[in-house]
Amino acid sequence: SRRDLMGYINFTQLRVYGAGSGRGVLDALTRYLRDNSRILAQVRDESYDYFLSENLLKDPVHFLLEGGGMAAYRDEVLTQFSREEKEMLGRYLRGGGFLFIEGSNRYLREMRSHLRSILGSAATLRPVPLSHPLYHAFYDFGGGFPGEDKARIIKMEDNPTWYYPTQAFDEQPAADQVAFFNPNAADTGAAEQPPRQGICGVEVDGQLVAILSDMGLHQNWGLSFNAEAAGDEPVLYSLMAGANIVAYALARDGGRTPKLPPPVWMQKRP
Repeated sequence: SRRDLMGYINFTQLRVYGAGSGRGVLDALTRYLRDNSRILAQVRDESYDYFLSENLLKDPVHFLLEGGGMAAYRDEVLTQFSREEKEMLGRYLRGGGFLFIEGSNRYLREMRSHLRSILGSAATLRPVPLSHPLYHAFYDFGGGFPGEDKARIIKMEDNPTWYYPTQAFDEQPAADQVAFFNPNAADTGAAEQPPRQGICGVEVDGQLVAILSDMGLHQNWGLSFNAEAAGDEPVLYSLMAGANIVAYALARDGGRTPKLPPPVWMQKRP
């Protein structure tokens, strides 16, 4: 049973230009894993600025979340990596590392460009199919992660140009963005959001090494500390999706995690 997965993971706080993993988000995911799985998770106290340390190569997964790192000081560039950082990221991804990248459409298109320059023509970008182990690593998400609609995603199976769909709404400066309203919605005061692209993956030699998400999962992880919001379905399902991401990063083929079979005396759950 996948739910019998046992192990441990240490999350690292990482800060790069325009991206990173805040302590609060990682603490929320850690608490959920410890309460609902046999994966013992904790967040290291040490924080790393820039992706330059050899220690970062040891982690099975890193989180690059928009706004979770150093503040961007150039309006025209949301993210950037030095040549040394790109070399280190290339070593990490080719050596079994895994990245969870989440943010706005523009942010994801920039990260797509970085990954393409890091990994070269040997890598591909395409939507992650529902049959992929990512959706079944711990919980079963047969229809995709919460809020994901695979039927609406533009076909990108053969995607040599690394095309990632552009949302015109996201191209405008924040001050000029117009809120679009759906007159048929129950609450006409809520702005209609552009359709989400869901989970897209970067593969190298057939192995998934990074996923790009515009689903806002990490924002719901943070909401789990709010007693009123903790029981809401979007928060719970987002944490469950997070458990799948971590379980996949730990147990996937070619990953950085040492794997051992369970002890013979261990009683397995059905």
